[in-house]
Amino acid sequence: LQVKLKEKDAKQSESDKEWLQSIINELPSIIFIHDDKNRVLLSNCPLFQSDRCSACVFSKGQDEITSLKDNQKIITEDIIIRDTLLIDGCNLRFEQVDRVRKRITDPNTQRVSMLTVIHDITEQKKQESALITANDVAQEAIISRELFLASMSHELRTPIAGITGLLELLAKRVKGSEKKGIVVNISSSMRHLHLLVNDILDFSKLEAQQLSLELRDCHYLRELGDVFRLHNAAAFEKGIRFCVDIEPNPINVIKVDSLRLSQIVNNLLSNAVKFTEKGHVEARVSLNNEVMKVRICDTGLGMNDAQLETVFKPFTQADNSIARKYGGTGLGLNIVNELIYLMKGTFSIKSAEEVGTVIEFSIPIEVISYYDDPFKRLHIECEVDDSALHQWISVWTESEDKLPCIDKKRVKIIDTCQVDTENNDVAVICLNGNNKEKKMCDSDTCSISNDPLFIDELYSGLVSIMTEPLRCEHQALMPLCGTVLIAEDNQINRVLLMKQLEELGVVPVVTNNGKEALDKLRENPEKYDLLITDCHMPILDGFTLARKVRQEIVEFDNKVIIGCTAEDLRTSRLNGKTSGFDHMLFKPYGLSDLHSLLSQYLSRGRQDSKTRVLMPPPSLLNKFIELDDRGLMTIFIKTMKEDMTSLAEMSSQIEIQEMLHRIKGGAGSIGLESLTLLIDEISSDAFYSNKYEKGLEKLMLEMKTIIEDASTWYKEKND
Repeated sequence: LQVKLKEKDAKQSESDKEWLQSIINELPSIIFIHDDKNRVLLSNCPLFQSDRCSACVFSKGQDEITSLKDNQKIITEDIIIRDTLLIDGCNLRFEQVDRVRKRITDPNTQRVSMLTVIHDITEQKKQESALITANDVAQEAIISRELFLASMSHELRTPIAGITGLLELLAKRVKGSEKKGIVVNISSSMRHLHLLVNDILDFSKLEAQQLSLELRDCHYLRELGDVFRLHNAAAFEKGIRFCVDIEPNPINVIKVDSLRLSQIVNNLLSNAVKFTEKGHVEARVSLNNEVMKVRICDTGLGMNDAQLETVFKPFTQADNSIARKYGGTGLGLNIVNELIYLMKGTFSIKSAEEVGTVIEFSIPIEVISYYDDPFKRLHIECEVDDSALHQWISVWTESEDKLPCIDKKRVKIIDTCQVDTENNDVAVICLNGNNKEKKMCDSDTCSISNDPLFIDELYSGLVSIMTEPLRCEHQALMPLCGTVLIAEDNQINRVLLMKQLEELGVVPVVTNNGKEALDKLRENPEKYDLLITDCHMPILDGFTLARKVRQEIVEFDNKVIIGCTAEDLRTSRLNGKTSGFDHMLFKPYGLSDLHSLLSQYLSRGRQDSKTRVLMPPPSLLNKFIELDDRGLMTIFIKTMKEDMTSLAEMSSQIEIQEMLHRIKGGAGSIGLESLTLLIDEISSDAFYSNKYEKGLEKLMLEMKTIIEDASTWYKEKND
């Protein structure tokens, strides 16, 4: 009986084994079942079953020593072990596998075995390796592309900057209408070339996904006004009307990528003016607390439906004849569309042939500040029949705390230059047709074009009236004095920068590279008031030069280093901040840009070294005379210097606010409105916000200017 039972159990066991074998044969993974002696009981490996698994460790009935120990641990401790193995010489062509091992127990006999499941991951790992290799190659290509774009940006913009700057200097010296006309045409061609280069470089960066946004505080009226004026001049030359309509609103400063905003509007207006031969081009702007909307329409060539379908394709123009007749790269609208997408905005275009085109876009904005009665010291009388103009004036002059009219300066805005010269107490702004230049009518009268009227020009005119009598917009740049060290490897740029500095009254000392400049600074650091260096030079580049100067030359700690580059401004600003630059000057730049930057750090010079020191503005001169008559001039200069020094050294909010209150009180007592207005602006900003710090910088610069004017005037008076 026992023998029969054993035979029955053996048959049952064999039957169970066959049933289990049939199951694992259907599984896609390779299965091995070992007993507690590490002998293979079952497997679905076809080569193992046919005894052709000569290279497989499982065919030998044992693993490596480490695997044997693991197997014993799995059986005795009932744990699961997962690992990845490299395989050599497998007849199944497995090269890499995932292996999972765990203990299993026979429910009838309670016999313990080990289950091993093997997944072939050879192809997966090959694909992963190929992807890693491809990614490495792609990253290398991206780096190479970045270097190429940076190099091309520098190499293309550098000669353009040199030619543009030299033409600006030449225009001041050339005589004769024919020669001036030639210079104007060359300058126009260079501006066009610069725009084409910018389009190509920006398209390349967008394709490489290297273009990013730089959000910053922006006076949108001034930013857009500069773009509108450029295209107004182009429209005037073509004999078409240019209209601007900015919806009156109380928003003053917004946070946006102002460079890209200007680029978008510039590209759209460029197309509108280019393709319009008669009629008009109109730009409308409106904004609320979250969105800016811009609408540009023209009465130009227009496009049909088929042309509209390809309008965003790069290097594509509506008609092959367009490139021949009008020029361009065919990238403008593609770049605009990509930039608006990058800014998370919306864009739409409607057009009809021989009727015109309407383009609308909107971009998100953040409001930084609103107008807070900027002209509370002015009594503005507008005699022009223009509802939008009256609304803007209402936005600027509404206040609960109104001064009596008798304490305000009167300003008249009229639409003719027939000024009542007998009333010297009234400042006058004449809105005088499509007049391309501001012209002085008398000491308190200015003419501004109102066809179209640029609101930012009117705002600037009112600011000037509030601080001092109006001056001609195109007055000569105020001379500066000082010695500036230049490090520049490009000969044309060396000549240009040297001539520009001489034009401003500054003494230039020129070197060919960073090493020469560093040697000169080591020899005599006190000789130089400021350093201007190109960023990319052989031997020693500008970034390294700035870093070494900051590390080694203590005497230059409080002096300014300016980097000059034709590279992408975001990359250069980032590198400049880490290298020790105080400012970046981006090529091409104009003489006024250079003067505006240098005037923050260099003293005012003499208009004519053989005659007299430049006199302060009339508004300051009258106050200096009054202070001197009262014997308070030296006390005024001394107090201003002490206050400026103390303010520069303070860091806590309470100390700064107390000092600002003190300065405002003193300035208000003698009528220095430029200081009181700046302090009012600072006080309304969040402590140590970006705008707060900029406001403090402007205040310090204004105080420095007043001190220099006062000291120079007092010294000359008593010499």
